[in-house]
This record gives sequence, structure tokens and C-alpha cells, in this order.
Amino acid sequence: MKSRMKPWQILLIISFLLITLLEYKSISRAEINALGDWSSFTDMNSANEFKFDGELVWGAAPGGAFAIDSDGSVQQKLTNIEGLKGLELNAVEIDSAGNLWLASQNGTLNKFDSDGNYLTYYFIFKRRNVIDEPLVLYDLHADGEWLWIARQEGISKFSIYNNGGEIQENIEHAGPFSREDIKTVFVENDRIWFGFEEGVGYADKDSPYLPDGSEWTVFYEGNPQGLTNFDVRSISYFQGQLYAGTASGVFQFHESADSGWWDVSGLGGSAINSLRASADTLFAATDNGPYFNSGASWNQYNPTGYSGMEISDLAYIPGEGLVVAYSDIGYAKFSGQWEEFFIPGPRGLSCEEIIAAEDNLWAFSRGSRDEPGTAVNHYDGASWQNFNASNSGLVNNIFYTAAIDSSGRTWIGYWGKGLSVYDPSDSSWASFDSTNSPLLGVLSEGEASNYIVITALTLDAQNNLWIGNFRAFDSHAAYVLQPDSTWNEIPESDEDGLSNDLFTRIVVRGDKVMFATEEGLDVLDVGSGFKVESDNQWRHFDVNSGLISNIVYDVDIDRNDYIWIATGQGLNYYDPEFDYVDSLPLPFGFGPTINALEIDGLGNKWIGTSDGLLKLSADNSDWISYTTENSLLVNNEVLALSLVNATGVLWIGTSGGISRFDTGQEMPDPTVSSVSTYPSPAGPKFADRVYFSRVPFGAEIRIYTVAGELVRKLDAGNDGGLTSWNYKNDSGESCAGGVYIYHVINRGKDYSKTGKMVLIR
Repeated sequence: MKSRMKPWQILLIISFLLITLLEYKSISRAEINALGDWSSFTDMNSANEFKFDGELVWGAAPGGAFAIDSDGSVQQKLTNIEGLKGLELNAVEIDSAGNLWLASQNGTLNKFDSDGNYLTYYFIFKRRNVIDEPLVLYDLHADGEWLWIARQEGISKFSIYNNGGEIQENIEHAGPFSREDIKTVFVENDRIWFGFEEGVGYADKDSPYLPDGSEWTVFYEGNPQGLTNFDVRSISYFQGQLYAGTASGVFQFHESADSGWWDVSGLGGSAINSLRASADTLFAATDNGPYFNSGASWNQYNPTGYSGMEISDLAYIPGEGLVVAYSDIGYAKFSGQWEEFFIPGPRGLSCEEIIAAEDNLWAFSRGSRDEPGTAVNHYDGASWQNFNASNSGLVNNIFYTAAIDSSGRTWIGYWGKGLSVYDPSDSSWASFDSTNSPLLGVLSEGEASNYIVITALTLDAQNNLWIGNFRAFDSHAAYVLQPDSTWNEIPESDEDGLSNDLFTRIVVRGDKVMFATEEGLDVLDVGSGFKVESDNQWRHFDVNSGLISNIVYDVDIDRNDYIWIATGQGLNYYDPEFDYVDSLPLPFGFGPTINALEIDGLGNKWIGTSDGLLKLSADNSDWISYTTENSLLVNNEVLALSLVNATGVLWIGTSGGISRFDTGQEMPDPTVSSVSTYPSPAGPKFADRVYFSRVPFGAEIRIYTVAGELVRKLDAGNDGGLTSWNYKNDSGESCAGGVYIYHVINRGKDYSKTGKMVLIR
């Protein structure tokens, strides 16, 4: 007689057919370092969860993880540079061995040791039609050898130690519910509890039949048992009782002979974002701030001096006090009195505008009427400053574009408020609108308003500020502000001149001023000067000229005078010698929209897309891609680029933070005085060759032993613009370790430099 399968067995098989998979990855620190000289700067000022490890408070934020002490001082940061995969974190947990676990929005489960050193990560995903679809991880709970994971479409029971870490079971059915997004998990004695937007439930954590929905008791609208709000966001256990925090109040669970029942504990009407229990107190993070219950009733925690802001989570530090995470931005700690603080770094998760000059970086996310920007961020190579309308001379927080002049002053263009300038020499601010400048606002009731929209700024070699006045009244489209404060207008023209005022970017290269707009590209050749109109020549490019799209986001000129044009549908270039426009397809998987473009001193094109960063070689023959998979790029959605040609440093603004990449593609130095070698020391242990940077084309490099014996002669120009030595002599034999002398002389034989390098075998 054939035996019939039990329902739980059928469900178990179905759960494996729909399988939630786990990919295990271990990357060494050396492998991370080999990905290049990268740095990441992210906003960690809106933590989703806190966890106190007995000494430090760890926070899981959209920009990574951090650890602070009781004073709010940052002791550690974890980003992709430290090995974190998936920076948008939802949860942090600490297991019995002290290891740190971090759950991310992109399905990665990261593991670090107790000192914050990277160990490994796991990728939790579902395979649908041969496509790996990441599952969002919402919460973690450590229970001995197990880690319970609340995730999109269910719960995973994860074994911490088996086979280096593996999923033991996937639970996608509970009571009448299937594949719900589970927002919180909690272990209480022998039960595993979960909460989601439609209720709360539990089962025996050791049951072998957890994938069977009938194993679970669920309280929801159809089985409330006293529960009146079903959006359960947090679960905790305090003084022998289980509590659930909901979108409207805290509920207490009572055991009964059957399934149990609930009653209101307190804080009715308040959204409870988190519950945290200490030895003698239950704390609640609510939309009205922190509350506590010592066993009798709920009370506001030290309300005197508190801002009243909603908090997403809190942590209690015994003997010190409370640390809270504001749901909006920032933190506060109480140790006798409330004190607000921030994690140093840029504010605002995305970066749509970035401008750099040496160690002088300005970056921000553009603001809008409905969603003002967070801050205009400044980085001097060591520390960050964050400017907004409440702590500086910024007129408001709807900033849009920026430029740095030769005096080090920073110009800020607003969407609606004109122009401001910051002078770091005396920390002063000045602003310009229709009351003190020729700038005009958009049309309002038949006349110009003071709503002045500046969408593009740049400086030329004479320190003239070029200003794009978007949608200005009566075609007053662009202006040039000279260093002597003289204003010059470049009006919109139906004939030979500026074709429209829908500016996205203005770029000046030599005597060419290029206006990228939403209706094509206008190029002005100023000749002997922009004020000599008879010497000005205009050229307009649009789809009728060969552009793939009229929407132009960026533009640049290479050393052969080709104009490269980044559009909403791909990459164009203009050949001035043969006077034609052509296009170049991007590599598969990138584009078509190009958000940003920079050309380095060696002629390489750096292209920012929503799928990653691309590098096109100077001869336009080779592509190199940089993504979060093969590099330390902080996020694949590249929104802005700024290249410091003198150093070869590329600053990259993305939707997930800022990356700094030392490309090694520095502007060649015709005097050869800036030529240097890297890595230092050199040798096969560090790289397969040693590079000479900033070597001008045609220069010659001779390498000698310390005894003066010629080892190798190199001609500049190989390796895509970087001259390199593969540690072999002119006969092709490998050279021994030791000190070597190099002598560089330029093509004209009028400049030279001598240096030394160490080769380690």
C-alpha cells in the first residue's frame, strides 16, 4: 500500500521548489585592497536599528554600520571599503560568540568579528525564471547556534556554524498567510515569534514542521484575541511577559489554555517603532520620542529638553543613559541632559552634484519644493562640514548646482532663490537675486518673479562665473559674472546664439563654452573674448545634427578636440575635422542614459551611468567597467563625476554615497618634476609591475642599478598612458630585489628627474 504524504511534507517540498537560496562568499582583505585605491563616504545619520554589545552601540544605517561610545563618539565605521556588501542596512545583531551580523536591503547577510573585522557574507535570494532576485532582509535575532532572519516573503532559520553558515529552513507559510514580508522576529523561551503588517504569530522554535503553516498560531483581523492594531513592528520580553509594539500602541500577551490573548499595555495612538528591554525597564521608541515602563505604567523618558522628534530605535547604556536615533536625521543621547549629535560625513544618502579642486570637495543631493536637500557638504581631505539654511548663510535648502572659483570661493545655485557665494577666508556668505543683480525669475502673472532657478554654474580660466538661468523671464538665459563684479548677459536667440534656457550643465574648455540643455547642445567659441560678439561663433547640436537624444546631461572635449556628448539615450561625439556627429555604443548592460562625463589628462573618458562607471581608453578602443561587483564603487547608480586632473583623483556621486577613486591617470607633467612610482615598495608581492605616473608623452626613462649599470630603457606611452616596468632587464631576465635608480628626461631633453625605488622579491 502506498503511503500518502502529510500536508507539512508537501509544503516542505513546495518550499524547496520555490527555493530561497543562499550564496556564500568569503573575500580576503588582500582581495579587497587589490580592487584599487578607493574610499567611500556615506550618510550614517538615520539608523534603522541599534544594538548594544556591552561597550559600544552599533547602528545599522542606510549608509553602512557604525559603533559609538556613550559620549556619541564614533569608534568604528563599516562600509564597502571594510568589506560590507550592501550598505543599505535594516538590522544589526550580535551572536553568542560576539560576532556582528548585518542585514541589508539587497539581500546580503554580512558577518564581522567582535572587533569589526570582515569575515564573510551570504547572499539570500530567490530564483525565478533563472534570474536571482534578492530578498530584502528586515530583522535578525540570534538564538544560540541559530540566527532567525525576518525577510521578504517569510522567515529563514539560519545555522551559524554548519558548513560555515547555511539556511536550515525557509518558512513562507504561517496560519492562513503565505509569503508575507516579515518585519520582525523574536525568540521567547521555546517560541519563535514574528510580526508583520497584518498581525503577529508564534510557533515552537524546535518544531521539525515549521514550513507547515498549521504549526503557527497567528493573531490577525480574523483572529484578533484582543489585538486591535495588526501592524506589528517590534516584539520584546520583559518581566515574564511578551509585548508587541504596533502602529498604535503596545500590547501585552497573556497565556491561556488555547492560543492566548492580548490587552493594551499603553501608549495607545502612538506608533511604536521599537521595544527594548533592560534588566528592570522596558523602553519604547515612538513617533513622540522615547518612553519607558518599569512595571506599572508608561512614562515619557526625561522630556525636559527633548526635541519631541520621532525615533526609529534606542539603546540603553547601563550607568550612562539612553541613545536615540531620530527617524529623520541625527541622534541624541541623555546623560543628565539631552544632547544631539551627528555621525561625521556627508548628509544626504544620494549625491547629484559634486565639484572638486585638489582637497576641496563640495557635494550634495539636489533639493526640490517637495523635498528640500539635507545639506551642502564640504570635505577638506580630513573633516566634513555640513551647511544648511539653519546653520549658515544659505538662503534655503533647495540647492541645485555648485562651482569653485580660483580664490577658493564656492558658488551655490538654487532652484528658486538665485545664487549664493561662500568665502572660506572669513566664513562669509553673500546672495544674489533680482534685487541686487540682473538675474530674473520665471514668468509669473505676465512679469518676472523673484523665483530664480539656477541649474548650471562653472568657472573659466579667467575666473569668470558662467550662470545658467533656467526658464528666465523674457529669454534672459545666461550670465557671466566677472571677477570685478561686472555682469554680462548672453540672451536666448532664435537665430545664431543660445537656442534655449533648459540648462543641465555648462562646461568651459579653452575658448569653447558648452551649454548642455534638455533641447540639445549649444557650443560657443568665444574667440578673442565672450564680450566681442563679432568674434563669437555658435554651433547647435540636436537630433537633426546626429545626436541620439536632445536631452544632454554632460559634455567634455578630449585632447584631439573631439566633443563628447552624454545624452539621455547614449554617447555621441563630434569630429571637428570632418564636421560630423557620430555615436558610440556603450558596453552591454550599461545605459542608455549617461548622467555624467569627465575626460582625464591622458584622454580617457570616464562615464557615469545608472549601471556603474565606465572608462573608455584614449584611443576609443577599450572599455573598462567599474561596478559594486568588481570594484569598491559605493553604488552602481552614478549621478555625478568630478575629476581632479592634477592628481588623477575621480570623485563619484551616486545614489548611495560618494566614492573617491585614485585612477592613477594624472595629468602628464611636462617638466617631469612630479613623476613618481607606485606601488612603493614595488615587487610581485604588491603588483605585477611598477608604474611611473605623470610621465609626458615621448619621455624616456632609464633604470639603473645603484652601481650605475643600465638595466632597462622605457619609452613613455605604453599601458594606456602610464609607463610601467615589469621588473625585467632589456634581455628579458628578471631583476633581483634591491634599490634601483630611475632617470626621466622629457622629449625635448630640457627637463629631467632622478629618483629611486625599492624592488622586493
